[in-house]
Amino acid sequence: MTLADTASATMYFEQFYLGCLAHASYLLGSEGEAAVVDPQRDVEIYLKAAQEHGLKIRHIFGPTCMRISYRATRSWRPARVRPST
Repeated sequence: MTLADTASATMYFEQFYLGCLAHASYLLGSEGEAAVVDPQRDVEIYLKAAQEHGLKIRHIFGPTCMRISYRATRSWRPARVRPST
């Protein structure tokens, strides 16, 4: 990919905010692939958003904040979620 190619590439970005826990998570995508950053327990929201935008979730990053590590590490397990198609 050249610098000229990157100028026409689009990137998808969405923040998901769970107010009762003051927890923000993100879905980032480009060229059909996506990553979730600091996922919350309800993984269906990411799967739905990815599908709506033609993305496949390939990467999961988190928790990036130690305050949320007790929630995210036990709740987001890729093996428990159906593969993105």
